[in-house]
Amino acid sequence: MLSAWVPFVARDFGFTAMLEMDDPRVRELAEIDRQMNLAGMLTLLLEGDDQQNLEDAAGAVSERLSSREDIAYVVADPPVDWLTERAPWFVEREDFDAWVRAALEPGAIGATAQLLGRMKESERSLGELLGKGQRLVFVQMAVNPLNLELGASDFEDIQNHTREVLEPFGVEGRYAGMAAAAAQDQSHVLKTIGMLTPVSLLLVLGILRLAERRLKRLVLVGAVMLVALGATTGATGLATGKLTAISGFFGIMVFGLGIDFALHLLVRLREELARGLPLATALPRTLSTTGVGVLVGALTTAGAFGMMGFAPEPSAMHLGVSGGLGLVFCVLLMLTALPAGLVLLGFAEDTEPPPKLRFPLVDRLAVFSVRRPVLVLLCAVTVAGAALAGTSRFTWETDLEKVFTRDVPATEVGRAIQERFSLGDEWLLLTDDLDEARQATHAFEKSTRFVSADSFASVFPADIDERRSILEARRGEVEAAAASWRQLRDSRPMPMKMMLAPGAELAQWLVTALDAGPPNFADLPPILKRQWVAPDGRYLVRARTAERTMDGVEAKAQRLDAEAVHPRAASVVMFYELTMGADRPWVRGVGFGILLLVLVVLVFDLRRPSSVLMALMPVLFGSSVTLGMLCWMGVPFNILTALTVPLLIGLGVDDGIHVLHRMREDPHGPPERAAAAVGQA
Repeated sequence: MLSAWVPFVARDFGFTAMLEMDDPRVRELAEIDRQMNLAGMLTLLLEGDDQQNLEDAAGAVSERLSSREDIAYVVADPPVDWLTERAPWFVEREDFDAWVRAALEPGAIGATAQLLGRMKESERSLGELLGKGQRLVFVQMAVNPLNLELGASDFEDIQNHTREVLEPFGVEGRYAGMAAAAAQDQSHVLKTIGMLTPVSLLLVLGILRLAERRLKRLVLVGAVMLVALGATTGATGLATGKLTAISGFFGIMVFGLGIDFALHLLVRLREELARGLPLATALPRTLSTTGVGVLVGALTTAGAFGMMGFAPEPSAMHLGVSGGLGLVFCVLLMLTALPAGLVLLGFAEDTEPPPKLRFPLVDRLAVFSVRRPVLVLLCAVTVAGAALAGTSRFTWETDLEKVFTRDVPATEVGRAIQERFSLGDEWLLLTDDLDEARQATHAFEKSTRFVSADSFASVFPADIDERRSILEARRGEVEAAAASWRQLRDSRPMPMKMMLAPGAELAQWLVTALDAGPPNFADLPPILKRQWVAPDGRYLVRARTAERTMDGVEAKAQRLDAEAVHPRAASVVMFYELTMGADRPWVRGVGFGILLLVLVVLVFDLRRPSSVLMALMPVLFGSSVTLGMLCWMGVPFNILTALTVPLLIGLGVDDGIHVLHRMREDPHGPPERAAAAVGQA
């Protein structure tokens, strides 16, 4: 019944499903991302030896990609001419006043040359995307890639289409941007999982054949695990309202854990049957002995996952809920459906001798450990101590770029773009009116963190009407000055011509600006409208940093500086802080809860403090050595590796529980017998 509910459960395999929507940072980011599709902006770096080929290639890419349904728009050429022609209307007021004075005072040759130099430098900065041997093209995807299911991005198709368009021009094109990096990383990971999953499943079933060779019984175990997977998926959907990538991937873990439960039960059942007991006696005995150990071990692991279900972060919460429910269904079915199926399949009537599940090294280690307990414990403590000494090298990785797989070219392209064009991270702010946009733009420009800021305030300064009045009132003087500058320049010999040229050019520039008129919304280039006006009509402010980053700590520093300008500023960089930041106070509480829960289960099951301590010894040793060895190897930790802790604790405790349960069955027998018997399974 639970499995039948799966088709009706909502699926949200996008990246945003992993974010905590109650976080105010996420809400503001989600609103701007909904309006502007931040993650869907791709930056295409074109490189080639022939400048004309680059220009033609950029035009072809713009034309061909713009016709695709999955592309909202393409920007191949910034509106340099439009901005340059109207520069007097929106340059700094100090420069505007100096410009008018220089044009109307033919004697100010030195000041005129300096002013023209600054204006030309500004013009060059507007056209820097048209650099020699390289071009930038901005491609805006129509659909936000963060809201798509894993592997469903159109990026690969867009990239292949781009290569086809560029091939005749002999131009190389490489993409950067969050959508590109995420798609490349997902493609590599999913491809690897696609190859490794069937291999690992076959390996697990191959190991199970050491205890059970009959195909129909292997199929029975597989069927039980599939039922557990279906029930888990349906129950998780009912509990959380939707399925995410995290809860979906838990299916792989169900197979491994289910095999573990089945293996313990089948090995013990074989032992009981080998003693000559009938199935009617052997099966209940197996369930009342090894079955109890399997149940207690499953409770510790399921409880550990269940504690993670209380985490505020959706990624941890979905993993906890699906993991806890999955283990509960798995162990219940292994203790009910599996033995019922074995009876119906005539398990005890099989005349085939049971396979020999013997690993000699296990027996020898068990005997050696009993005969040399001091030496064994001393070695264990020494190894654990040596490993833990490496924790001084513990590092928490906050840079998402280092967590990506190695085959992510988009990150390299991003660095190249930053180095060549000084294009850092972009922060956006939605403002309700032009005055708020002006104030925020000026505040961003004054901040030491941001190197540039633009908005409608960039072409509609507050004093634009005053400038128009000044120029209109002095139009005759400006036109006369332009003619005077030209006449003066043309009547002088060459050295003097060069000195007088700046004045003539500045004066004529003012005349051109007067003829064009001040900017108005109707004649704005479409690209500026897209950049500065949100779909809901609000005004956008865009600010850029000097450097790009994918580091959570640096992203937090950027956010704090941006929020100092305006509390609603947001950027795609915030994704890196939310996913890679080490500031997660809930981790400590959840970790303590997991340890407390495991301890309570052990005390309730084993009763004696010494038994509880012995059950914890394997997991304490294993966890210590694992943590220490990873530190010695220089492997950094992050939130992804932290989520494996419940699995490590839960399964580690299982080993000690099984051995102690076997010892309690025969308290007067040699302990190595119990360790070896469980050790085989």
